[in-house]
Amino acid sequence: LPERAARRVFLQLVSAIIYRHVRGVTHRDVKQRNVLLNADGNLKVCDFGLAALPESHRDNGRLHTTCGTPAFAAPEVLYRKGYDGVKPDACSCGVILYVLLAGRLPAVRRLQHHQDVQEGAPPRVHAPGVVSPPTLRLVSRLLHPNPATRLTVAELSSHPWFKRSLSLDSQL
Repeated sequence: LPERAARRVFLQLVSAIIYRHVRGVTHRDVKQRNVLLNADGNLKVCDFGLAALPESHRDNGRLHTTCGTPAFAAPEVLYRKGYDGVKPDACSCGVILYVLLAGRLPAVRRLQHHQDVQEGAPPRVHAPGVVSPPTLRLVSRLLHPNPATRLTVAELSSHPWFKRSLSLDSQL
């Protein structure tokens, strides 16, 4: 999709995820098949079968179930580390944004990805000529293997790319 069209879809996705997060619900399986668009371009998030409610967290406040779709899941979920459900949902949203823009999954090899998680290195996300550098930087922040460094969906509303995008779209 062109960046402007992808941005509009992504804004709706982020709004839907924030709505759930504010209520203590994390989806844990955000992926293309669970994001529906109608003929008018309105988005719905579906399939909350793996969603975590506030009471799903252990005493340490973390989730521990390995779940979701591997191509869209955050490293901390796949590698069986305790995790805060908000950060993996952000990572999954980053994958969806990349797919909307590039038409394919980001090329991040699992072995390299695992090593990056250990080192806390940012992912190597490339889509030359397809995705603008500021957008690639945003996707990289959402896909960051270190959950402490990863951007959350709530933080997106104050991110320069998102703010600029919203102001440009409101003029259309």
